[in-house]
Amino acid sequence: MQTIAEQLMEKGKLEGMQLGMQHGMQKGKMEVVKKAIRAGLSIETIAMISGLSIDEIRQMQSKMKLKIGSDH
Repeated sequence: MQTIAEQLMEKGKLEGMQLGMQHGMQKGKMEVVKKAIRAGLSIETIAMISGLSIDEIRQMQSKMKLKIGSDH
């Protein structure tokens, strides 16, 4: 039988693992979207595949252009 403290620690571990997995999946999705933008896929296609809005993809596209421009 676990103490309340042990139960809370276990719950915290599980929640931390879930958050970590969600963060990793989101990061992976963003990398795929960046590759799709670089590959020249249309924003509409990327939105349909990724589940992101067209505005979110346009924002990413703008940030990528700014980042690329600052590399030179």
